[in-house]
Amino acid sequence: MSGIIGGAGSRSGVIGTTELDYEEGTWSAELRGQIARATTPVIITDAQYIKTGRMVYVIASFENVTTTGASGQIQVVGLPFTADSATNAVPVLISLCNKLTFTSTSNPAFTLADTTMSGNEINYGGTSGDWAMVATTAVYLRVSATYITTGT
Repeated sequence: MSGIIGGAGSRSGVIGTTELDYEEGTWSAELRGQIARATTPVIITDAQYIKTGRMVYVIASFENVTTTGASGQIQVVGLPFTADSATNAVPVLISLCNKLTFTSTSNPAFTLADTTMSGNEINYGGTSGDWAMVATTAVYLRVSATYITTGT
């Protein structure tokens, strides 16, 4: 979906209308480990996005998946638009997470680079490290993020 939204201001010079780059759709997201993918890749094709200008909102919901065989840092790969490298430390909301454990003195978080969200553990002391993938069954992970894309 795209179009012109009525309102103050204009890029086109027409008073009362504003051109708005707006798009929404689905994307394929994969939950994986940085070192190795799951034995059967964990890919969902119904992750959703909304893009307004350079701002992108994404949501991915992995429900009852198996991560057996995956290892390394937790990653969600395949973002629909490349993240601007200057904004890689964006807040990612984790609304559901089970069996993907982290140390008791840490909080799970993600950073963005290119088209990948990478899991980190942020310690109360301010240090951080990789959030390691847990290779198991019946995994649930729901994440959402808002980030800025490259380009115009």
